[in-house]
Amino acid sequence: MLELSSLRTPWDDCRACPTRSLCTRSATAPRHLTLRRQAEYEVLQQARKRQQTDAFQKLYAGRSGIEGVHSQAVRTMGLRRTLYLGLAKTSLQHLFTALALNLVRLDAHLAGKKAAKTRVSRFAALASVALAS
Repeated sequence: MLELSSLRTPWDDCRACPTRSLCTRSATAPRHLTLRRQAEYEVLQQARKRQQTDAFQKLYAGRSGIEGVHSQAVRTMGLRRTLYLGLAKTSLQHLFTALALNLVRLDAHLAGKKAAKTRVSRFAALASVALAS
């Protein structure tokens, strides 16, 4: 059985396609897809289906807020790495990082800054166009 792991659209077909901007942002490269094995694909589809259930949404509601704060701390405050050795100093750094993050978030709240909207992937945009047709 031949298993494909990668698929690249021929450049001539991709360049002439009227919906190219929905598939890829690249100005020079054609569309490139990575294909999964059947078992991996089915597990992924089951996980995506489970994510649409009310039980999962309820379970994930608390986690989504925590992940946003953690992501902001990693991206803006360098929380992924510590400057110090030892648990005591590392814990102190994390406390100060959390304090600084809370001040940044409080300032954004008081200034009325809105959070950025979640981006829609190119594939999701293409799927919604295909479903609308």
